[in-house]
Amino acid sequence: SVTSVFHLAARTDFKGATVAEYQPINIDGVRHAYALAKESGAHLHHVSTAFVRGDYDGLFHEHELDCGQGFRNGYEESKFRGEQFLREQVARNSGQCPAVTIYRPGIILERRPSQASVNTFGPFIFLDGVFRILLAAHRRQERNGAVRVRGSVAGALPFIFDDNVVEAILTIAAAADIHGQTFHLLSAEPCPNRMMEDVFNTAFGRKAASMATAEDFANTPPTPAEKILARKTAVYDAYLDLNLRFDRSRLEAFLGNDWRPAVSADELLAAFSLYLAG
Repeated sequence: SVTSVFHLAARTDFKGATVAEYQPINIDGVRHAYALAKESGAHLHHVSTAFVRGDYDGLFHEHELDCGQGFRNGYEESKFRGEQFLREQVARNSGQCPAVTIYRPGIILERRPSQASVNTFGPFIFLDGVFRILLAAHRRQERNGAVRVRGSVAGALPFIFDDNVVEAILTIAAAADIHGQTFHLLSAEPCPNRMMEDVFNTAFGRKAASMATAEDFANTPPTPAEKILARKTAVYDAYLDLNLRFDRSRLEAFLGNDWRPAVSADELLAAFSLYLAG
């Protein structure tokens, strides 16, 4: 009686030193989910990530996967390998069960975050770090200026809210003729780092943080507090200079060209404020 299997499980942290550390969940887990779908004759809906593109520098299309890219960490490569396995099965078993559809969300933000959100990739880790630095300075009755975060205000990140991801998956999953297709689940325009910095400070009600380049830190060495934050967020450094381009033609064919044009400053502020209020 099973008609659909939705596979969302993954290890999403960047702490693994090699892709082998992600093998049991992000690669073998995909194989197990595929085997379950095959045995039950169900349609497998697999959630991958837009970052299977790795360090590919061009416009990344939904039909593309292996573009000769390298990867920033074992997480990206493990998701690439999981998706690669599914594509091999689709090619080998064309026209046979199970049907497979792949979804690639960008960086997922919780619209209603909790304190547990600090364990997920995204701005909440930086919010938490800056908040703790400011709180410590307040308790010591010290004035504390803006905390610098290494990154470029010229960059932009492909944020998408969790409820929008669910909406897209359920809408596409209910459609016909999606076997073997891949969909990018992200806003039409990425979120500029400059806007994120502005919203970040609005949430704090003061100039609490600013992005700075490696050259800025070389010219003015980091403070002890900035060193602490840098250690806490070091695994995300490689993402804060990015300005990636994604095609989402297949997604728009189902949801329309005007679906999620961009994450707005008001939406970001609401999420940031909820997190800090918690």
